[in-house]
Amino acid sequence: MAYFNYERKLLTIQDMKTIIQCAKDAGVYDHLFVSFGLLLGICREHNFIKHDNDVDMCLLADNITKEQEDDYFGALKAEGMFQAREEVARRRDTGRMTWFSLRRRADHSKFCHWLCFRWGGYVWHTKSKRWIKTSKFGRSEIKYREEDDAILQGTPENYVLPLQKCDFKDMVISIPARPGSVLDWCYQGWYMPKSGGSSAHRALCRVPKWSDPSGWVVTVQTP
Repeated sequence: MAYFNYERKLLTIQDMKTIIQCAKDAGVYDHLFVSFGLLLGICREHNFIKHDNDVDMCLLADNITKEQEDDYFGALKAEGMFQAREEVARRRDTGRMTWFSLRRRADHSKFCHWLCFRWGGYVWHTKSKRWIKTSKFGRSEIKYREEDDAILQGTPENYVLPLQKCDFKDMVISIPARPGSVLDWCYQGWYMPKSGGSSAHRALCRVPKWSDPSGWVVTVQTP
């Protein structure tokens, strides 16, 4: 597992610039933003986190069409961003993507793309199906069933929107409206560097059927 040494940082910056250009060409640039591990690095260290090994990027799926989504995905593939791995998760009801990962080659960083959507006061992201282990639910009473369509993880909408621009490594990218609040929500004590760990699951939603939001079950734990 490769981490962000000097050489890998340079490769990652090059790939990020390619991704940004693809987003501009597909008309989704203003709806693309960074969060989670990369947001933590930008806010705390003004750099990539040394012990991290991937880059989290999010798209506001509410604000783009399926055609734009497909154009963006196609542009990335045309740039050779899937030589090492291709993995996609989709909604059952619409066929739209919920998550995909890409990298140019095995020695480059993996870019995780989360296609987020707003619902019930939160911005949700998911890989669909069983991607959050039951053992990590903590005090949550949510239960996942094998026949369910998805499990979601959410961040309060007013922490995320509206997006704002940020200068990073000679690039202009978008970040959440209240990055400190997002990090407080996801990584308690984030301002103190430490290795390992993952984002907290403070807002979870079980989706029995994508097509019927009235049956979705939300559980929220406050920090």
